[in-house]
Amino acid sequence: MPQLRRVILIMSLAVAVGGAAWFVIWAWCLNHSDEIAAASLVISAGSLLVGLGARLFPISDGNQPPKQVISGKQSIGIAIGNDVVITGDGNVVEPGSDRPKDPGITVPPPGGVRVEGDGSIGYAADNDVVIIGDHNVVLWIDEQDFSTVPIPASRQEAERLLFGSTPSAGSALVGSWLRPNAGVITPQPRPEQDAIVAWLRSEAGPVVRLVCGAGGQGKTFLAHQVCRTMQAEGWSAGFVGMPPLTWRSLRLTDLPTGPGVAGLRRALKRVPQINAAIHAIPTVGGLWLLVIDYAENTGPLVGELLETIVDAGVSDRVRVLLLARTAEDWWRELSEEHRLHDLIDPIPIQLSSLTEKLSPQQVEQVWREAVRAFAFRARQHHYPVGDVNTDTPPKSAETTLDLYADALLRVLDSTGNSTVGVADGDPIARVRVHEMRQVSSRLHADGLRLSPNQRDWAIAAVALRPAFSLEDAAAVLENVRTLQTLAPAERGKLAQALVELYPDDSGEQVWAAPRPDRLIDTHLITLADQAVSLHEWLTNITTLAGTHTRDIAIQAAIVLYRCLSTPGPQRGKDRIRTALEQLIISYPAGYVPALTLVAPEEFTEIIVTAINDDRYDINDLIQFNKLLLRLGFATTRAHIAAAISQRLEAATRPGPDATEEQRARHALELNNLSVRLAEVGRPHEALAAIEEAVTIRRNLTQTNPDTHLPDLALSLNNLSSRLSAVGRRQEALAAIEEAVTIYRDLARVNPAIYLPHLLRSLVIFANLLDRIGDTSRAQTIREEATALQRELNM
Repeated sequence: MPQLRRVILIMSLAVAVGGAAWFVIWAWCLNHSDEIAAASLVISAGSLLVGLGARLFPISDGNQPPKQVISGKQSIGIAIGNDVVITGDGNVVEPGSDRPKDPGITVPPPGGVRVEGDGSIGYAADNDVVIIGDHNVVLWIDEQDFSTVPIPASRQEAERLLFGSTPSAGSALVGSWLRPNAGVITPQPRPEQDAIVAWLRSEAGPVVRLVCGAGGQGKTFLAHQVCRTMQAEGWSAGFVGMPPLTWRSLRLTDLPTGPGVAGLRRALKRVPQINAAIHAIPTVGGLWLLVIDYAENTGPLVGELLETIVDAGVSDRVRVLLLARTAEDWWRELSEEHRLHDLIDPIPIQLSSLTEKLSPQQVEQVWREAVRAFAFRARQHHYPVGDVNTDTPPKSAETTLDLYADALLRVLDSTGNSTVGVADGDPIARVRVHEMRQVSSRLHADGLRLSPNQRDWAIAAVALRPAFSLEDAAAVLENVRTLQTLAPAERGKLAQALVELYPDDSGEQVWAAPRPDRLIDTHLITLADQAVSLHEWLTNITTLAGTHTRDIAIQAAIVLYRCLSTPGPQRGKDRIRTALEQLIISYPAGYVPALTLVAPEEFTEIIVTAINDDRYDINDLIQFNKLLLRLGFATTRAHIAAAISQRLEAATRPGPDATEEQRARHALELNNLSVRLAEVGRPHEALAAIEEAVTIRRNLTQTNPDTHLPDLALSLNNLSSRLSAVGRRQEALAAIEEAVTIYRDLARVNPAIYLPHLLRSLVIFANLLDRIGDTSRAQTIREEATALQRELNM
C-alpha cells in the first residue's frame, strides 16, 4: 500500500527490482498525455528509491529520525552525522556522506533509518520491520528494536510461525458442535472446492483469491477441506492469524502496563513472525497456502502480506485464500487500488447455500447424516437423547449452517428441552436458547444466581472485550452494568466460569466469543431487540464497549458491525447501528479509527461529525492521521482523511508570534490538506491550500534554505498539479519549472536523496509541456528524464 515505507530486499536483486519498478512508473507517465493523472499517480503511489525501494511522499507526518542504526553479523553500530561504521557484510560505510564507500549501498531519504547486513538492505521508518544481516527479522516500534524473530531454518518451524498450533474444539456447549473443527459434521464436496484446488495447482494463476458468502454459508468449512487436500499433495497450508490493524501507528507509550497489554505485545510479534516465515520459503522450499479468515476486517494487512510475499521473491510459491462475508469497500481498495492489484483476482468466488447445489433427495441425505452425527456427539456428553423427529426434513435452508443447525435442533429437542415457539424459523436462535440453558446450569452449579439478562450481558462481554488473563476478564465484567451489583468475589468466580466455558483456542486470549459467529451475532441482536427501551440498550452497550483505546474498540466494532449483516429482528439490528453511531461520537479516539478501518463509507458522515467535534482530542487525532498516512490513499477513506486535514490545518494555524517550527508545521498540514481536497473533488479549495503552503515555505527558505528548500520544491510540485487541474496551465508550468530548478541544485549536493525527486518533477514537466503544445521542449525534458533514469538504474 502507498504508505508502506518498508523494504526488505536481497542485495543481489535490489537494483534490478527497484529499477524495474521505477521504469514501469516512468514509462507509464511518459506515454500518458495527462500531466494531472501523471502527478496523481506519482503523488499517490510515491517514488521508489533505486536499490532500497523506499518511497517519497507528498503527504508527510514531518518526523525526522535523529540517527541511523546499522547492524550486522559481526557488529552493531549507531551512526550519527558522518561517522564511519563497519557493517556485518564487511563493508565500510559513511552514512552521512553523499556517496557511501560501497557503491552498492545508498543513503536513505529523510524519515527513516537504515539497517545493513550481509546479503540484505532494509529501510525502516517509524514502526516497521526489517531483515538484518544475521538473518533475524526485527520489528521496530518508535524506531526501537521491539521484537526479533530468527528466520526459520526448517519448513516445520516456518509452518509453526505462520499457522500456530491446531486448535481443539471439544467443548460440551452445543453451539460449538456446529464449528468446522468440531469434528462432528462430515463436510460435503462442493464445486467451489474443485475451482480453488485447480487454481492452486495452476502455475500461472493469481496470488490472491477471495471466497465470499453470508455468515454460515460454509466458507471456513470449505477452506479447511482445501487445506487438507493440498496438505495431502505436499503443500504447507493453514489459517494465518494477523497482527493488529493499527500496528504501524502504535507507540511504546501505548504498551506500558495494564489490562490487555500482554496480549497486544504478543499480537505485535505476529508481524516479525509472518515476515520471518515468508522469507524462509526460498530456503526451506515447498508450496504454501495461506488462508485469511475475516478478510473484510484485515484488508490493509492483506495488502502488507502481499507486499511481503513479493519482497521475498516467493509469489510463484505462495497463494493466499481470503474468506469474507462481503466484497464491498475493502475489496475494491485491495483489488483495484493496491499497487500489486495485478496479483489479485478481482472476481470473488461466491458461495451459496449447499441446498442450492444439491437435489432435494441429496439435501435430505445430508441432513439425516448430520442428525445421526449430532445424536452420537450428544450421547458422548451424556445427553438424554430420545426419539428424534426425522419425519419432516427441511427441503431447503437459507444457509448451509441453517441446514446443520436444524439437524442439531432435532436432537436437542428430543432431550426434553424443546424450544418450539422460540425464534421460530431461525434455527441458530433456537440453538442459542439451548446453549444459554447450559451456561445457566454451569453458573448455578458454581453458586452464581444470575438472571437471564445478567447472563446474556456477561456473554456479550466475552465477545466485545478482549481479556488476556483471568484478572483482565474480571476487570471487563466490572464494565457490565447489569453485573455491578455483584461482589468482587462473585465477578471473579463468574470470570473463571466464562473462561472455562468459552476458552480461546488460539491462545491469544483467555476467552473468545461463542462460535460459530452467527451464534454470538444472534445473541447480540436478541439482546438489543429485547431491551426494555433504546435508552436502556444504549446505556448498557456504551458502559460495556465504550473505550478510547483503539485496539479494544476495533474488536467491539468488528463484532457489532457484523451483526448488521446477520439474520434477525430488524429492531435489534437498528439499535446496534445506533449504538455504533453513539460510540463514534462519545468515544472518537477509539471508534473513529475502528469504524474507519471496518466500514468507512457506511459511517463516513458520522465519523466526519466526530472529527469536527472538540471532544476528539487533537493529539489522538494526530495519531489517527499517522495511521492513515501509513495505510495510504483509499477511495473509501478519502472524505474522512480530508476532514482530518481540515481540522489539523485549523489547529496548527500560527499566530503573529509563531516560531519557525510552528509555521513549517502549518505549511505541512496545508500541503496535506491540498492533496486530500483534490482527492475528494474539491480542486479550487485544494489550490487555495497549496498556494498558502507555498507562500509560507517560500518565506521560510529566506532564513533557513537548507531545511526548507526541499519542502518548497515538494509544494511547488503539488501547486503545479492543482493549477493545471483548474485550467491555469501557464502558471502550472512556472511552478513545475521552479521545482525542477530546486531539485537540480539539491541533487548536485545529495544525489542519492534528490535524484528520484528530480525525475518525478521532470515527468510532470514534460507532460505539462505536451499539454500546452510545446512538444519540442517536452522532448528535451523527456530525454533528460531518460538519462536520469539510466543513471538511477546503474
